[in-house]
Amino acid sequence: MFALLNPSALHLQRTVVLALLGLLGLVLLLPTPVRAQDADEKAQNLANCLARKGPGKCKKQWLNPDDVWRVEDVERRENQRICLTGRTPESCDRALLSLKEIQQTIIAERRENLKSCLMGFSRERRACRKDWLTEVDLKRVEAAEQTRTHCANGKGGSECGALLLPPKPLKPAPTATAPRPPKMAKTAAVPASAGAESVPTAPAGPEDEFATCEVDQFVDAVSAEGRVAELQDGSIWVVALKDADKILAWVLPAYVVACEGRLIHGETGEIIAAKQQR
Repeated sequence: MFALLNPSALHLQRTVVLALLGLLGLVLLLPTPVRAQDADEKAQNLANCLARKGPGKCKKQWLNPDDVWRVEDVERRENQRICLTGRTPESCDRALLSLKEIQQTIIAERRENLKSCLMGFSRERRACRKDWLTEVDLKRVEAAEQTRTHCANGKGGSECGALLLPPKPLKPAPTATAPRPPKMAKTAAVPASAGAESVPTAPAGPEDEFATCEVDQFVDAVSAEGRVAELQDGSIWVVALKDADKILAWVLPAYVVACEGRLIHGETGEIIAAKQQR
């Protein structure tokens, strides 16, 4: 009892207790032993990382330095692809882009915003950013809105049935994508099989004449003579001779509703007789 009351003994006891607590803390902070991975597990983990299956399935701590570089290169290139489409800015990490790629991304985002504004809807459910539009593009968007309003009020012509179609639901991402055809040159010639007589001058479709229309298309390029048009999905359309001058006057990219035998301008409602070749 006397010893417990001795200041020296109390100091010693306190020192021993603190030392034990310190050792216990070090034990708790030590990493838990990890089971070594075999070759198959490492190979599967590398495959998951290269396929970008997410942090849950990709364990970067299992990768050797060469594989870390490979995975980061894949992630950088995939991020670059996403950014340069301009369609999902929220998924784009600009920190991984070069200065030139950032500039290209900004242009792509403005282009996709213009398309959404012209169509009146966005496949990605994003609102139209009119503050991103130039003065010329803003006038185009206002003209498209006015055309849709006239159609909704029953004041439009035959083109209104197509211009008021709702957007089709998004399709699931394909497991593999076919390579897109090369960009068509502005001086592309009219295919030999596409004479004036092969281009319909009036729609001839099923009972519902707008059932096969695609409402989210854009004319990206037109040949010098106005006889061939390329849409953003890579499809090639041969334009009727009588409408060549009309399509040459369109400002590209031009929002269109693509129906069987015709392209309907989404801003003005102007109808171009055309036939899809591929």
